[in-house]
Amino acid sequence: MKKNTLRHWKVATLASLLSVRRAEAVGLLHALWEFVGDQAPNGEITAIPFSHVARESLWEGDADALKDALLTARLLDNGDDRLFIHDWFDHCEDMIHIRLARKGERFATGQVPNMARLSKDERARLESVYATPKKRTANARRTHGIRTALPLPCPATPCPATPGPAGIETAFAANAADPVSETPKKPARKPKPTAEPKPPEPRPRNIWWDAICDIFGMKPVTRQDETRLGRLARDFKLKCDAAGVDPEEIEARRDVLAARWGKNDQPAVVTPEALLKHWDSAEDQGGRMPESRGPTEEETQEMYDAFDAKPTAVKRAEIEAFEKHLVETHQVREPETVARLAKVWDDIHREEAEALAGKAAAV
Repeated sequence: MKKNTLRHWKVATLASLLSVRRAEAVGLLHALWEFVGDQAPNGEITAIPFSHVARESLWEGDADALKDALLTARLLDNGDDRLFIHDWFDHCEDMIHIRLARKGERFATGQVPNMARLSKDERARLESVYATPKKRTANARRTHGIRTALPLPCPATPCPATPGPAGIETAFAANAADPVSETPKKPARKPKPTAEPKPPEPRPRNIWWDAICDIFGMKPVTRQDETRLGRLARDFKLKCDAAGVDPEEIEARRDVLAARWGKNDQPAVVTPEALLKHWDSAEDQGGRMPESRGPTEEETQEMYDAFDAKPTAVKRAEIEAFEKHLVETHQVREPETVARLAKVWDDIHREEAEALAGKAAAV
């Protein structure tokens, strides 16, 4: 049932004509429309005895009285001895349109069903069925009033002169002598020349994008790869601008980390994200870090001699600081230094010496 049916003036008119309550009139209309949607989906109930229509509409009174009330309230239309539901095309449910369309049928008033809810393939198949337009019935033309007829063409023969002053008769005679002339048509306008579309201007090269692709051998394939490259180009540009260097610094610092992290004289593979994370630790003149070296023999012996002369508690604290000094300042990774450190610590506690030696080797 359509929205606002209960408060529509036609429902109030129908209830007044049938001397029933408005709620009963709404139920009567709802039953009528349900019956028509099931038995006469095109909206025409001419072939159905109206007594049966009244019974299916749950009307217990006289069928002719119901019919007259529906016509008076403009809820039914009649024309050419045919009976239609008023504006059934506009107010019926979407399923009615779909049923008629799939059967290749039209509404009784001549309209083609709305096929908007059908699939694309079904609409394409049904286009040929409804290609030939069907004339609308006289009832469809008069549903909302008689249409205004087109004006008749002007006759070619002049109008007869009417009695009156001499000047007017002379004017009529002059008009009758001249043939009817058509209004000259305006010359068609020349179409404006359409400007050819300009080719899109090439985007300027991004030196940071190109540098990352060349240095790390990256080649974007998917949209995700392009997003990653764009983020890396932005981050490396910020790093280089802060340091006041050019894109060549990226390759220099990558080589520093690759040599530092490599094993067996083989450089390590450094990803762009890893280089960004350790960017500051790879800083040096020209992007190179000083070569890793440990203390000399003389420096080591002096430290050991001074260390032996100290108490055990002081030794414990200084050996940890010394280990940190060797690892962080001198980047000591040599097994000889680890062995010496373990030997000195062995004088204090052998188990702790073994643990310290393993810890230093792991670093």
